[in-house]
Amino acid sequence: MTGTAGKSLREHAGEYLAMRRALGFKLTTFGWRLMSFVTYLEQNGHAVITADAAVTWAASPARGSTAISPARPAGGNWSQATNSPTSSSRASRQSRPRNPMKRQ
Repeated sequence: MTGTAGKSLREHAGEYLAMRRALGFKLTTFGWRLMSFVTYLEQNGHAVITADAAVTWAASPARGSTAISPARPAGGNWSQATNSPTSSSRASRQSRPRNPMKRQ
């Protein structure tokens, strides 16, 4: 992939899915849900992925509770085009050592 300038969300999503599939992931349900999310963003005039747009899309009664899952990893990988945290910052929070003196 080259830079992100001038690419649509649909192009980014297509590249993301192609990369994941090249790595061996099937992405059957995930792929069409991600593209459904991109269609929603396009139809509502969003040029970038936002948490508000993802929550609104996922909260739609027709989508069900698992609809947000495709938007979450994509948001992390497209951090330059979004306002969501990168996957690396999320990973660093998860890998902190536990404090043995702290009561659980």
